[in-house]
Amino acid sequence: MTTTKRKMDGNFKYVLELRQKEKKTINQQIEEAEVGEKELKRQLSKYDQATEILDFLYLAGYGSTHLDVLRELGVTCVINVAEECRCKFLPNDDGIVEHRQIIEDIVQTDQHSTFYQLFKVIDKVQSQGGKVLVHCMRGRSRSATIVIGYLIYKYNWDLKKAYAFVKEKRSFIGPHGHLKIQLIVFEKEHLDVDQSKKVWSS
Repeated sequence: MTTTKRKMDGNFKYVLELRQKEKKTINQQIEEAEVGEKELKRQLSKYDQATEILDFLYLAGYGSTHLDVLRELGVTCVINVAEECRCKFLPNDDGIVEHRQIIEDIVQTDQHSTFYQLFKVIDKVQSQGGKVLVHCMRGRSRSATIVIGYLIYKYNWDLKKAYAFVKEKRSFIGPHGHLKIQLIVFEKEHLDVDQSKKVWSS
C-alpha cells in the first residue's frame, strides 16, 4: 500500500468517525465522557428502569416509555424533557398523554418558567388521581433536575433535602453543571435560601 493510499484511507476513517460523533447528542457525549462508552452500555438497563419517587411520581430513562411498562406502573402522563427522545407509545394510548418540554443541559438560559409549567402538569395529574413519569435519555440529569425541583416547589424542601431524597431512591442521578446552577437559583428564588455549598460538596 502506497503512502498516499494509506493517508487517504486514514482521512476517510477520520471523516467517518466525525460523522458518527455528530450523530450523538451533546448529552450522550457528556455521559460517555463521564463513565466511558463501554461502562455506559453496561448500565443502560439500569438507567432505563423507572424509580418511584412519590406514590404518583416516577423518574426514568427512555426505556421505560414502552406502553406495557407504563400500563404496569399505572402511569397516565409522561413528561419528556429530552430533545432526542420520542415517545414509544401512540398518543392517548390507554388514555396516556405526553407532555414534551425540552430541558437543556448546556445552554445557560433561565429555564424556571419551564420548571413551573411542568410542576403544574404534575400537580394537575395528581389532583385527578393519576401518575406521572418524568424521563430524559438516562433518567439521570435533566429529568432528575425536574423531579428535585418539584420537591422544592411542592413541599418547600431545601435543595439539600430534595437532592438527598431523590438520590437515595435513584443513586446514580447527577444533574450536570448548568442544571446544578438552575436548581441553586430556583431554591433561592422559591425559598429565599442558598444551600448550594452543602449540596454539591457532599
